[in-house]
Amino acid sequence: RQERGLVLRLDVTVRYGVNIPEAVHSAQDRIKTQVEYMTWMTVTDVDIFVRGIVADAKS
Repeated sequence: RQERGLVLRLDVTVRYGVNIPEAVHSAQDRIKTQVEYMTWMTVTDVDIFVRGIVADAKS
C-alpha cells in the first residue's frame, strides 16, 4: 500500500564550509514540521538536492 501525502523536492545551494549532511537533515525536519503545521497535510518525503556550493561573500 502506498502512503498518501506530500512529497517535496528542493534544489538548494549551500555556503562553503557548511556541514551539508547536518544542514540537510535539519532543513528536512523543519520543512516537514512547518508544511504540515501550515497545511494540515501529511508530508511523506522532503528530498533536498544540493546543486551547488558558493563561497561566503565575506571571503
